Amino acid sequence: MASDSLEILQRPSLLPFLPMIYVAWADGDLAPEEIEEICRRMHQEADLDPDCQDLLGRWMDPGAPPPPRALKQLLATIRSAVREQDLSSHRRLTLSELGLAI
Repeated sequence: MASDSLEILQRPSLLPFLPMIYVAWADGDLAPEEIEEICRRMHQEADLDPDCQDLLGRWMDPGAPPPPRALKQLLATIRSAVREQDLSSHRRLTLSELGLAI
């Protein structure tokens, strides 16, 4: 994955998908079928333009995983977005709840 692919972090419409993308790669334990399912669900999102869907597809390509530096930046973006939200319940959120919150 090219280092310039961090453009995904600058797209507000993709922010809700970042937690799922991070966990998919940080875990490192996803089967190809699971990656395909994540991609299918992300591509079903009607509000995403083709350019955003292409960016998501590149981030989820098992043949070109993001480098550690990109994952670190992805996590920093997620943490920054979470800090900007009112998540005052202090309970642990599910990935979908986190995505909806940010």
